[in-house]
Amino acid sequence: MTSVFPRVGAAVAARRTTLSAAACTALSTTLAALPLLLGTGPVKAQSAATTPVVQLERVTVTANRFEALLDELPAGVTLITGEQIRRSGVTSANEAIARLGGVYSRANNGLDADRTIDLRGFGETASSNTVFLVDGVRFNEGDSLAPSLTWLPVDAIERIEITRGSGAVLWGEGATAGVIHIITRKNLQRSSGSLQLGIGSNNTRDWRAQAQLVNGPLQVSASQRVLDTDQARANQHLREQDSLFQLGYTHEQTRLGLKAALQTQAGGLAGGLTPAEAAATPDITHKPDNHGDTRTRLVGLNAQTQLGDWQLAADASLRHKRSISVDSGWTNDNATRVLQTGVRAQTQFATAGIGQQLTVGVDHERWSQLRIEGTEIQQRMSAVFAQDDLTLRSTGTVLGMGLRTLQAHRETVGQQTGALHANGRAAEVSLAQPVGGGWRVHGKVGRSLRLANADEYSCFTGYCPPTPVDLKPQTSNDVELGLRHSQGADQHTELRIYHHALRNEIGLDETSFNNINYAPTRRDGIELDTLQPLAHGVSLQGHLALRSAVFRSGTFAGNTLPLVSAAQAQLRLRWALSPVRRVELGGRWVSSQRVGNDFDNTCPARIAGGASFDARYAMDWQNWEFAAQVNNLSDRRNMGLRTRCNAALNSVYPEPGRALMLSARVNF
Repeated sequence: MTSVFPRVGAAVAARRTTLSAAACTALSTTLAALPLLLGTGPVKAQSAATTPVVQLERVTVTANRFEALLDELPAGVTLITGEQIRRSGVTSANEAIARLGGVYSRANNGLDADRTIDLRGFGETASSNTVFLVDGVRFNEGDSLAPSLTWLPVDAIERIEITRGSGAVLWGEGATAGVIHIITRKNLQRSSGSLQLGIGSNNTRDWRAQAQLVNGPLQVSASQRVLDTDQARANQHLREQDSLFQLGYTHEQTRLGLKAALQTQAGGLAGGLTPAEAAATPDITHKPDNHGDTRTRLVGLNAQTQLGDWQLAADASLRHKRSISVDSGWTNDNATRVLQTGVRAQTQFATAGIGQQLTVGVDHERWSQLRIEGTEIQQRMSAVFAQDDLTLRSTGTVLGMGLRTLQAHRETVGQQTGALHANGRAAEVSLAQPVGGGWRVHGKVGRSLRLANADEYSCFTGYCPPTPVDLKPQTSNDVELGLRHSQGADQHTELRIYHHALRNEIGLDETSFNNINYAPTRRDGIELDTLQPLAHGVSLQGHLALRSAVFRSGTFAGNTLPLVSAAQAQLRLRWALSPVRRVELGGRWVSSQRVGNDFDNTCPARIAGGASFDARYAMDWQNWEFAAQVNNLSDRRNMGLRTRCNAALNSVYPEPGRALMLSARVNF
């Protein structure tokens, strides 16, 4: 397993990356200083007799599909609490993941305000290599569209768990980069509610209401948000309404839940600009008449109970989505239906000083879509998985082994044609070991996979490439090592080093919009997360990522893949000035990237890197909160996305400029 270190070090320091010597020196200094920063001294094993006993808050997450202690998992999990989300002033789950989770994000070219999330440098297919979940149910689409997360009001979020690295055994295909799991509020303690109004730049008005009722074992909650904004560019107006209703019933060890959600979005589609226009006049549009309209409805059921030594759980979710867009007179009208079901069970027992936790389950998904041009898509996938974790009680060692097998049948008929029938396996072996002083080492090796989606395995009749589309499943051999120090929810540091060796990576070719299997590629990197109290009422949160994404062989051997930044850093300072006044300052920096089709690395232009900053001041008065927030303080208009090298094409989607938001919130 340790053989990955030379490869990662070589990849990060490779001549094709843009990492500076100063950045590498800073990383080395930071790593060397970790024990001193934490006050723990050198990392070394300690005997039970010399290890001090410290009572710390135990943090639980759902990374293994049931509640588990975070510090006992053989994986790196970044936890964002609902309190952090509400205190920071972020307006959506997507924004919380990017700003509070240390995840790189970039502007997209769609209707909604979501940004594209890229965990480990997968560029144009980032959304297809990350699994997105809400309460254990997948929200990835069966086509190339990124899942929308804005439908979930932030007041309804209990926490967000970001697991970097493969989660394919427990969560399925497409999880090579990681898993992002949003958990809504369920264990309500009392009846309460809130109202909030925000007004800001670009004619933005943001209304929110939330209420919850607790009556013995019955819990009812409802959240509503209405957003009306012109955003940053001409013909980028967006009006969005998000509603969520949840009903829960708890009796002893049994819990039943019902979820119903509705989202409507309507607005303009500003389209792209040339690089020169993006630099000089980033607010203009060439498509003043383009617009879109999306309506999504969701109903979900879940149940969990204890039966003897087994925990049993089941989920079912039905989602309907209607999306209409008009682009230069061409109308797209798609109706999507998604049915997902899952059953899982977990038991724990001990034998001769060894604890064992066994998790097994079955997942099933049916995804269908009707398109206006006469295309019908039918996709179904079934999977069986098992995860077995052994704990050696005397040393705290946790050894995990997991396996998932799946079958997928996907077919497109009509104006678009194509089919995919595939079987696949994902496997993983993991290890976690306490090494004393609050430190824990974890590592895992395994194999993950991704299957082509409807936009990749099919093509329009008459426009198919000469060779029929026959995409092989994308596979990745994954290796990860991590070192974590934790002192409860408010103080931790974690270092991860990883290597993903991919075969048959699925993506667009360099000259057209055809999907192909690439020659072998790899992703290597180092990630550092920390959250530390600096003084009473002051804490600092930081994220650093150094990564490399290159072709291992083939025509482009050694070249960097497009739309991948080699370095990224974030810092966030939280300061309680008094019991009723708070300040939060954030800064993000990202290095430059190669433009979308620059596979041969010859394009003279880059997507420029840069820094952006935000600040928020909040004051409490009785049961009110008043806040002022500024995003992009320096008003730097970064080139968030550029899809092609040709400077004459409208291929650039600029980042928003400076924006001010004032809000008032009352709790009752």
